Amino acid sequence: MLPHDDRPAHPMTDEESMAQVINAGRQLRKAAGLQDVQGGGYLEFCNDMGSPLNKGYIEMSAALPPGVSGHDYAEQVKAAMLASGWSDKLPSQHMYGGTINRDGVAVNIEYYQGENRLRFKIYGECRNVTNHYGDSKNNGTNLTKELNSDS
Repeated sequence: MLPHDDRPAHPMTDEESMAQVINAGRQLRKAAGLQDVQGGGYLEFCNDMGSPLNKGYIEMSAALPPGVSGHDYAEQVKAAMLASGWSDKLPSQHMYGGTINRDGVAVNIEYYQGENRLRFKIYGECRNVTNHYGDSKNNGTNLTKELNSDS
């Protein structure tokens, strides 16, 4: 589905939209063995007008292992995710560290010189048709507990 298509064949609820990106974050944590995972997220507009469609969005981070550079760790995480069935064949963006995707979810892996954490931006599918203009669903929520849970 194209980002401007406001009639998805299979719409998602708010809960499904957030579960999609939370589950992707959990997969990252487990498959790559991430430590000290922290994150938060919200429903993000898929356009710049503040109208449907929406998607789940998470910003997540994990501690770098001692003695490992951000670049090297990003490559290790990416390799672990590719081995777990994710793909790096994404036509749109490429961030520092790489972009991976699976089942409609895209993950940007980012690192910044001098930081001791690897950062992830997790984007769900634009399939939530609920109008959240002006409500609290677009405010950030701490999801650290959910990302570290196995259920």
